[in-house]
Amino acid sequence: MKCEKCMAGIALDAKFCPNCGEKVQMFNEGMKGNEVSIEWLSNLFKQLGYEVDVNSNGDSFFVKHKESYDFDVNLNTSLKVITIGSNFSMKQKNISDINKLQNLIAKANSMSCLGIFSLSDNNKVLNITTHINLTELIIERDIVAYLDIYEKNIIHIMDNLGIMEM
Repeated sequence: MKCEKCMAGIALDAKFCPNCGEKVQMFNEGMKGNEVSIEWLSNLFKQLGYEVDVNSNGDSFFVKHKESYDFDVNLNTSLKVITIGSNFSMKQKNISDINKLQNLIAKANSMSCLGIFSLSDNNKVLNITTHINLTELIIERDIVAYLDIYEKNIIHIMDNLGIMEM
C-alpha cells in the first residue's frame, strides 16, 4: 500500500505513514457481497493508486500502476466473484524452451495458493488469474490484503522458477 501524500510504501496495518506521518486511509468500509458494484470496486483501486479504465460493458475494468502489475478486473455478480488477471509477454527461443516453459507453468500451478498460471497466444503470453469470492460481507481491507498477498505470491513463484527469464 502507498501513502496518498508522499507515495512511500506502508504496511497494511499502519495507522500513519512512516515517511511523512500522514494518517493512513484504513480501508475498513464493509458492504454486503451482493451489493458490490463496479463503481465501488474501481474506487477502491483508485484509492490504491491505480489508474482505472472501465470498459463500456460496465462489468470490468483495466488498472495500471507504475509500481505494480497491470490487472484486468471483472465483477460477476451472478457468480458472486471478482476475477483479477494479469498478462505477461513471453520470449521463447526454440521448441525446447516451449517445453521447458510448459513444465515451469505446471510447477507454478502446484506452488501457487492463489493464482492460476496458463499460457495463451501460442505460448507467447503468460496469464495469471485469481478469484475473490463475494462473501456475505466484504471489507475493503480484506481485498487490499488479498491483492498484496497475490502479488507477492506471483513475484515469488516467477522469480523462484525463472519464468520471466524465458
